[in-house]
Amino acid sequence: MPTTKKLTRTADAVAILKKRHVRTPAREQELELARLNAKIARQIYALRVSARLTQEQLGKLIGTTGSVISRLEDDDYHGHSLPMLLKITQALKQRIEVRIVPQRLSHVPARAVTGSFAGRLRSRSRRVTKVR
Repeated sequence: MPTTKKLTRTADAVAILKKRHVRTPAREQELELARLNAKIARQIYALRVSARLTQEQLGKLIGTTGSVISRLEDDDYHGHSLPMLLKITQALKQRIEVRIVPQRLSHVPARAVTGSFAGRLRSRSRRVTKVR
């Protein structure tokens, strides 16, 4: 008798989308980059609006045009540069903070983890799953 895979149901929309669309580590990295770009765009927009400036006005303050500011505020824009972000934050009397944090374990491909570290990692993940 053939064995069938038991399906687990979830109502978590993020989990459903991730299961359907994020199948490779490369795709997950693309998604993280898109999230980061969208977050930067939203922050630029929020800062400009809170300063009560139009895109044209902010552009003039930093020596560029309103269309460049529009592009920077677009969630799909992938060309944010540190020098441009510094100009914007300085014009709006803000500062930039950069944090470097460890990758989540889900981003590490299973083949990349080898040796005794892999054994400790597997035993840790078993302990965590039992606690949940």
